[in-house]
Amino acid sequence: MSNAPIAFTLAQWQQAYRDGQSPAELLHALRLELRTDDSAWIALTSEAQLDAQLDALTTALQGVDGDMSKLPLYGVPFAIKDNIDAAGWPTTAACPEFAYSAEVDATVVARLRRRRHPDRQDQPRPVRHRPGRHPFASRRGA
Repeated sequence: MSNAPIAFTLAQWQQAYRDGQSPAELLHALRLELRTDDSAWIALTSEAQLDAQLDALTTALQGVDGDMSKLPLYGVPFAIKDNIDAAGWPTTAACPEFAYSAEVDATVVARLRRRRHPDRQDQPRPVRHRPGRHPFASRRGA
């Protein structure tokens, strides 16, 4: 496998860990490869944020007695679109004027994290919709 973790596929990340490569080593190398001036990224993880995520990853692996097959996304990095809430990260929807820091993860993010950290529980998330209109209500006259 290449030393360029940014080009790994899901299967290659999983194989790298089965072969004994370290998530800390690979993920820190990946973080260093990503450029902060690349317009593809609104925000990149800091070294401290990554270390906190790695600590949680270690705890999750210990929680399943080291059985990586129970953590199918163990150590696999993922990006989150800037209009999807991820706790502690800016949600901007490409409009910095309306940016806010999410307090809880969107359901999809919570599910992704659980595949890496199955002990994490979903947190309740308020439903957002336009006042006076239920998001699932049928449109009259349409």
